[in-house]
Amino acid sequence: MSQRDDFTQDTIRKLGERVSLHCTKPDCRAPTKGPHTDGEKAVSVGKACHIHAASPGGPRYDASQSEEERRSIDNGIWLCSNCGTLIDTDAARFPALMLREWKMRAELEALANIGKPATNVGNPVLERLEAIPSGAVAKLVYLVQNTSDHVHDKFQIEIIAVDRFANVLRFKSLTGNPGAPDSMPLGDIEDVWEQEGSRFLRIGGFMDFNAFEPYRYKSRPARAAKSAPASVRQSAGPGPEAEEILAYLVSEYVKASFPNHKVWTFTFPPSGERVTNELRALGLIETMGARGRDGTECRLTDIGQRWIMSHRG
Repeated sequence: MSQRDDFTQDTIRKLGERVSLHCTKPDCRAPTKGPHTDGEKAVSVGKACHIHAASPGGPRYDASQSEEERRSIDNGIWLCSNCGTLIDTDAARFPALMLREWKMRAELEALANIGKPATNVGNPVLERLEAIPSGAVAKLVYLVQNTSDHVHDKFQIEIIAVDRFANVLRFKSLTGNPGAPDSMPLGDIEDVWEQEGSRFLRIGGFMDFNAFEPYRYKSRPARAAKSAPASVRQSAGPGPEAEEILAYLVSEYVKASFPNHKVWTFTFPPSGERVTNELRALGLIETMGARGRDGTECRLTDIGQRWIMSHRG
């Protein structure tokens, strides 16, 4: 009988606590613990799952791992019973890289929400939105730009997930540019309802006909300016060259399987000093020391890591 490299009870506890005992799967996020009818007990439907299997022949098993690595917290992910069964039943559909991204996003979301009221409490629109399953189709209702006329069914979207970390609804366009991924701020969604078998979302923005990629969602300028923090309104954001560097960092961060940003470093060549200074001024990176012959060694700040994850796409 093969020996399983199981997690310790301490590791299991920490995996659950690091995501506020919510399922890590982005389109689930179900609470996994609650009260039992016995006042001395609690009901739990959560489980600590292995990203790479605990024993040979299991889902995503990695023979190169040591026993210590296999039972470490880095190889674990907290899921509800349904999602835990799903990822192990169809392992090819849920590769290790995907699970690590789920885990990273869930932990960042839990961190961002510590001490904050739940945004969907008393918000029936967001409650109805979060109840829509991933893959469902909805029709957009919005004012045509520069008019007072509503479009009711011209654009259809496929719901991907409510991304609470980035504070957006992620979706795919089913009209104009089918399959194109897009997102809209949760604050732009004014109402959600069902009528005659169809779902409708009334939104404050509009689908832009003139964007470089056809039919991209745009917030209306007045709404965006009103809701944006002052620090964002005062900054033009990264310039074109810095945007290219950030896109490269997103790609490299994903390739590295979402490592701890405190130890993941990268080097800008001497010719990139201007971009380095720009990204430092925006608070996205910090330098690790003086500039050397090969360039400046840097790492992401907490803000930089959040930017990377929110622009993962």
